[in-house]
Amino acid sequence: MRPASLLAGLPDYEGGFMRVGNGRFAALKVLYQQLHTITTKQALLELVDRFAQEELSARATVTQTAVAANGTANNEKTCQYPIAQTGYWLQVECSTPLNDDETAVLSIVATLLSQSDYFQSLLAGQKAQAKQQAIIRSVIEAAQVLQPIDETVVDMHHRLLQIFNTDTGYIALYNGNNRQITFPVVTEKGQRLIQEPVSSLDDESLSAWVIVNNKAYVTGNWAK
Repeated sequence: MRPASLLAGLPDYEGGFMRVGNGRFAALKVLYQQLHTITTKQALLELVDRFAQEELSARATVTQTAVAANGTANNEKTCQYPIAQTGYWLQVECSTPLNDDETAVLSIVATLLSQSDYFQSLLAGQKAQAKQQAIIRSVIEAAQVLQPIDETVVDMHHRLLQIFNTDTGYIALYNGNNRQITFPVVTEKGQRLIQEPVSSLDDESLSAWVIVNNKAYVTGNWAK
């Protein structure tokens, strides 16, 4: 039987607890509690590595790079476990092959990581960002593209400010031929501003970073 006081709040992992030795239950519970106090990736990495060293005499990290298609390296001393719904993996390096008990522990650790405050916050941010991007796409698709581009951009900008209930924002256009980013519409606190064009090679421009990396970036310091 599982001690109720020890397992309270701990999620199961496909029966994983039945394969874990009793000596590691307490460590898993402490890890579970600590994961809900961590808000930075660095702190999470340090906690996971410390757990692996103390409980398994191994080293652990969190990565977005899969070692192999099935998530397991070609040798028995390097293993990965998916952190559900995050796109990250728990990667473990050990000096000796893992036994069944240790494998079960690491599977549970990966599950606990997926429920940590850090990853839950990360997922919430990604969902909010995806929703914002969907709204922006719908506004662009609904724009009257047959009218002059200047009028189309102004119309889209006006709609987006209304939808997001803000008085500050801008639209950037990218010309791949000359790698130039122009800002036809810029509004700050309800006032129209003029923003000089920048190069997509400009390391100091957040707009250039977004375009070059093809990734959204949410910030309150938009003027950068």
